Amino acid sequence: MINEDFKLIFQKIDSYDFFKVTTKYQSAHKASSEQVSQVLCELKKWLALCAANPGKKYHIGSHVDDMWHVFILFTKDYSDFCDKCIGFFLHHEPNISEETTPINENNDELFSDYEKHFLKKPPTTIWPRYHAMPGEGGNPRPCHCIYMPR
Repeated sequence: MINEDFKLIFQKIDSYDFFKVTTKYQSAHKASSEQVSQVLCELKKWLALCAANPGKKYHIGSHVDDMWHVFILFTKDYSDFCDKCIGFFLHHEPNISEETTPINENNDELFSDYEKHFLKKPPTTIWPRYHAMPGEGGNPRPCHCIYMPR
């Protein structure tokens, strides 16, 4: 990680208790403990990027999006997390377009910022470069976060 402000943001997020989220995610997605740990690590990174760059819309899909959806369902915990760790409420805004968009058309900024802060490329097992077409698995319509002051 490059700058100290970003390190502090990530440390706050990393120290948050995600027990409820990981327990529900593991049950709902029949994931192994190792898979849950890997997805949680990437969710934390994505949340840190969103917190550090509130003007950007980082599209997500796949496993990270699935775990974020689980987190959002714990509304009180999610609101508390946003207040304490991010500093603003990170809203969910699903893509309502019927078109499937390759990730690289709308996510180059996410991957670039990820590499800048974490000094490596995101793992393709968690962050596929392209979304699957409908019927092929995956999430063909990514969601993204938006900053909206309360």
